[in-house]
Amino acid sequence: MRLVLTSDFHIHPYRQCSRDGGRDRLLDGLSCLRQSLDLARAVAAERVAGARWVFAGDLKMPRTAWPQDALTGVHEILREYDAVDKIMVAGNHDATALGGTGLSPFKDVATVGERVDDVDGLLCVPWNGSLERVRALQQTAGRSLPIVAHAFLAGCL
Repeated sequence: MRLVLTSDFHIHPYRQCSRDGGRDRLLDGLSCLRQSLDLARAVAAERVAGARWVFAGDLKMPRTAWPQDALTGVHEILREYDAVDKIMVAGNHDATALGGTGLSPFKDVATVGERVDDVDGLLCVPWNGSLERVRALQQTAGRSLPIVAHAFLAGCL
Protein backbone atom coordinates (compact mmCIF):
# COMPACT_ATOMS: atom_id res chain seq x y z
CA MET A 1 0.00 0.00 0.00
CA ARG A 2 1.38 3.41 -0.96
CA LEU A 3 -0.08 6.55 0.55
CA VAL A 4 0.25 10.27 0.20
CA LEU A 5 -0.71 11.18 3.76
CA THR A 6 -1.28 14.75 4.85
CA SER A 7 -3.38 16.76 7.29
CA ASP A 8 -4.09 20.09 8.92
CA PHE A 9 -4.49 22.44 5.96
CA HIS A 10 -7.03 24.57 7.88
CA ILE A 11 -8.20 26.17 4.63
CA HIS A 12 -9.64 29.59 5.33
CA PRO A 13 -9.26 33.18 4.05
CA TYR A 14 -7.39 34.34 7.17
CA ARG A 15 -7.10 38.11 7.34
CA GLN A 16 -4.27 38.04 9.89
CA CYS A 17 -0.87 38.27 8.18
CA SER A 18 -2.60 38.66 4.82
CA ARG A 19 -1.74 41.19 2.13
CA ASP A 20 -5.20 41.21 0.57
CA GLY A 21 -7.90 40.53 3.13
CA GLY A 22 -7.31 36.78 3.28
CA ARG A 23 -7.43 35.86 -0.40
CA ASP A 24 -3.69 35.04 -0.49
CA ARG A 25 -3.98 32.77 2.56
CA LEU A 26 -6.98 30.96 1.06
CA LEU A 27 -5.06 30.40 -2.18
CA ASP A 28 -2.07 29.08 -0.18
CA GLY A 29 -4.28 26.46 1.47
CA LEU A 30 -5.87 25.45 -1.82
CA SER A 31 -2.41 25.24 -3.37
CA CYS A 32 -1.29 22.82 -0.63
CA LEU A 33 -4.33 20.66 -1.35
CA ARG A 34 -3.60 20.66 -5.08
CA GLN A 35 0.11 19.84 -4.58
CA SER A 36 -0.69 16.85 -2.37
CA LEU A 37 -3.21 15.54 -4.92
CA ASP A 38 -0.67 16.06 -7.73
CA LEU A 39 1.75 13.86 -5.81
CA ALA A 40 -0.92 11.20 -5.27
CA ARG A 41 -1.76 11.26 -8.98
CA ALA A 42 1.92 10.76 -9.82
CA VAL A 43 2.12 7.77 -7.46
CA ALA A 44 -1.05 6.30 -8.98
CA ALA A 45 0.40 6.83 -12.48
CA GLU A 46 3.18 4.43 -11.53
CA ARG A 47 0.41 1.83 -11.47
CA VAL A 48 1.07 1.02 -7.84
CA ALA A 49 -1.76 -1.12 -6.48
CA GLY A 50 -3.44 0.53 -3.51
CA ALA A 51 -1.91 3.97 -4.07
CA ARG A 52 -4.16 6.59 -2.51
CA TRP A 53 -4.37 10.10 -1.06
CA VAL A 54 -5.29 10.21 2.62
CA PHE A 55 -6.19 13.38 4.47
CA ALA A 56 -5.98 12.91 8.25
CA GLY A 57 -8.14 15.77 9.46
CA ASP A 58 -8.54 19.50 9.86
CA LEU A 59 -9.24 20.50 6.29
CA LYS A 60 -11.20 23.53 7.39
CA MET A 61 -11.19 26.45 9.75
CA PRO A 62 -13.15 27.64 11.73
CA ARG A 63 -14.66 24.60 13.43
CA THR A 64 -18.30 25.62 13.12
CA ALA A 65 -18.69 26.59 9.46
CA TRP A 66 -17.08 26.56 6.04
CA PRO A 67 -16.28 29.94 4.50
CA GLN A 68 -18.09 29.63 1.15
CA ASP A 69 -15.06 30.42 -1.01
CA ALA A 70 -13.00 27.79 0.84
CA LEU A 71 -15.72 25.14 0.54
CA THR A 72 -16.23 25.84 -3.16
CA GLY A 73 -12.47 25.87 -3.86
CA VAL A 74 -11.85 22.57 -2.06
CA HIS A 75 -14.74 20.87 -3.82
CA GLU A 76 -13.59 22.07 -7.25
CA ILE A 77 -10.06 20.80 -6.65
CA LEU A 78 -11.18 17.41 -5.32
CA ARG A 79 -13.38 16.95 -8.41
CA GLU A 80 -10.39 17.61 -10.69
CA TYR A 81 -8.68 14.55 -9.21
CA ASP A 82 -11.43 12.00 -9.66
CA ALA A 83 -8.89 9.40 -10.82
CA VAL A 84 -7.14 9.59 -7.43
CA ASP A 85 -8.47 7.29 -4.69
CA LYS A 86 -9.18 9.74 -1.83
CA ILE A 87 -9.84 9.02 1.85
CA MET A 88 -10.61 11.80 4.31
CA VAL A 89 -10.63 11.36 8.10
CA ALA A 90 -12.43 13.94 10.24
CA GLY A 91 -10.30 16.09 12.53
CA ASN A 92 -11.38 18.23 15.47
CA HIS A 93 -11.71 21.31 13.22
CA ASP A 94 -13.96 19.36 10.86
CA ALA A 95 -16.51 19.52 13.69
CA THR A 96 -19.33 17.06 13.98
CA ALA A 97 -22.73 18.63 13.43
CA LEU A 98 -26.27 17.61 12.62
CA GLY A 99 -25.44 16.72 9.00
CA GLY A 100 -22.21 14.87 9.76
CA THR A 101 -18.81 16.53 9.84
CA GLY A 102 -17.22 19.39 7.93
CA LEU A 103 -16.06 16.73 5.48
CA SER A 104 -19.61 15.55 4.66
CA PRO A 105 -19.87 17.82 1.60
CA PHE A 106 -17.10 15.75 -0.04
CA LYS A 107 -18.75 12.33 0.12
CA ASP A 108 -19.37 12.53 -3.61
CA VAL A 109 -15.63 12.76 -4.38
CA ALA A 110 -13.93 10.85 -1.54
CA THR A 111 -14.41 8.18 1.08
CA VAL A 112 -15.12 10.21 4.22
CA GLY A 113 -14.32 8.68 7.60
CA GLU A 114 -16.54 10.21 10.23
CA ARG A 115 -16.22 7.22 12.57
CA VAL A 116 -13.61 4.52 13.17
CA ASP A 117 -13.71 2.24 10.16
CA ASP A 118 -11.63 -0.20 8.12
CA VAL A 119 -11.25 1.28 4.63
CA ASP A 120 -9.68 -1.40 2.45
CA GLY A 121 -7.16 -2.45 5.09
CA LEU A 122 -6.47 1.04 6.44
CA LEU A 123 -7.96 1.79 9.85
CA CYS A 124 -9.26 5.36 9.73
CA VAL A 125 -9.76 6.99 13.14
CA PRO A 126 -11.30 10.47 13.39
CA TRP A 127 -10.37 12.84 16.20
CA ASN A 128 -13.07 11.49 18.51
CA GLY A 129 -12.47 7.82 17.65
CA SER A 130 -13.05 5.09 20.18
CA LEU A 131 -10.13 2.90 21.22
CA GLU A 132 -12.58 0.07 21.87
CA ARG A 133 -13.77 0.25 18.25
CA VAL A 134 -10.16 0.30 17.03
CA ARG A 135 -9.41 -2.84 19.05
CA ALA A 136 -12.58 -4.56 17.80
CA LEU A 137 -11.74 -3.86 14.15
CA GLN A 138 -8.13 -5.00 14.61
CA GLN A 139 -9.42 -8.23 16.15
CA THR A 140 -11.98 -8.73 13.37
CA ALA A 141 -9.24 -8.25 10.76
CA GLY A 142 -7.12 -10.88 12.47
CA ARG A 143 -4.01 -8.80 11.91
CA SER A 144 -2.66 -5.37 12.74
CA LEU A 145 -4.08 -2.79 10.40
CA PRO A 146 -2.17 0.44 9.80
CA ILE A 147 -3.90 3.31 11.59
CA VAL A 148 -4.46 6.80 10.21
CA ALA A 149 -5.76 9.04 12.95
CA HIS A 150 -6.23 12.69 13.77
CA ALA A 151 -5.55 12.34 17.45
CA PHE A 152 -3.69 10.41 20.05
CA LEU A 153 -5.50 7.25 21.06
CA ALA A 154 -4.88 7.01 24.78
CA GLY A 155 -3.88 3.46 25.64
CA CYS A 156 -3.39 2.28 22.06
CA LEU A 157 0.19 1.15 22.69
